[in-house]
Amino acid sequence: MAGRAGPGETRVRTQKIENCRESACDVISEQDDRCDGSELSIFNMIRDPLPGQVLLGRYEIVEKLGTGSVADVYRAVAKTGGNENYAVRFLKLALVEKSTPQCLLHRRHFALEARLLPLLKCPVFARGLEAGYLDAKPKRPFIVQEFAAGQTLGATVSKKRPMSLKQARPLILQLCPAFKELHQAGMVLGDLGPAHVMLEKQKQGRRRVRLFDLSHVYHPSFGPEIAAAGLPLLAGTPIWSAPELGEFGTAPDPRADVYSLAAIYYFLLTGRPPVKIGKNSWKNYLLSMKKLAKTDRADRFDHWSPVPPNLLPILKTAMSPLKSERYSSIGDFERAVRSV
Repeated sequence: MAGRAGPGETRVRTQKIENCRESACDVISEQDDRCDGSELSIFNMIRDPLPGQVLLGRYEIVEKLGTGSVADVYRAVAKTGGNENYAVRFLKLALVEKSTPQCLLHRRHFALEARLLPLLKCPVFARGLEAGYLDAKPKRPFIVQEFAAGQTLGATVSKKRPMSLKQARPLILQLCPAFKELHQAGMVLGDLGPAHVMLEKQKQGRRRVRLFDLSHVYHPSFGPEIAAAGLPLLAGTPIWSAPELGEFGTAPDPRADVYSLAAIYYFLLTGRPPVKIGKNSWKNYLLSMKKLAKTDRADRFDHWSPVPPNLLPILKTAMSPLKSERYSSIGDFERAVRSV
């Protein structure tokens, strides 16, 4: 347990993931103070207080790298010196301060992720090293992970241009084992888009994809809680997510990840999402996909001209608005991708 913090060091209560007495879910659940969220935190009105702070006596926060829908991401270095960088993800302040069903659910997901990341073996996942939370209010949970220098697939394609089949195909095949591992453990990622995948440059011009954010991962044990809150079981990002994820009472299965992976493949090759819906909302997306489901299967996505003809049937199958028409597993999709 932490005593009085020294200068520049945040008091934390934490545990090493590898040898913990209680789950990260138990630790993080202690922060639920049932704040009604009606008042803005003073942290929103002053400079970022995290750079310069030291976590666990080992990781000094250097700078903020970015923010997502669930977490703020920072770069940290070892306090004892050395050149090694770490990525530290803090659950967003609004999700900590409020106690709405959605915020409580995000905290549950973040706790599951803290337990899950150290156990995953596929090198695509940025391994989780330690987890804890800031002791001073607001008690923000955080996860310390491996660091990878690079940019997201979305930024890579936007700044340059769509990739060739030779460039894109290896990246998709690298992601397949990661999904297989999650599915074998009974989980579904669900929310996966170009902004969620990091592209890391390696020696000799090689590139490797990395997954850092599993904050929307679905586990069957969440089902009753989500249903009681009156929420979809797993609502990811429209356009990149399978349409059934926006429906109430539909438990996701591996075919949802097949859809997302195919959508990313299409984006890498064309530079645009496979479905145009105007305003990016679940309502508009579901309406578009329902109309698409009524069209003849062979006539869907006729605007996909940049996709190589031999790959087009594979993506049409993987991205069918009807999950019964998709590949039943990532393994089946992977074999199809390797065949062209």
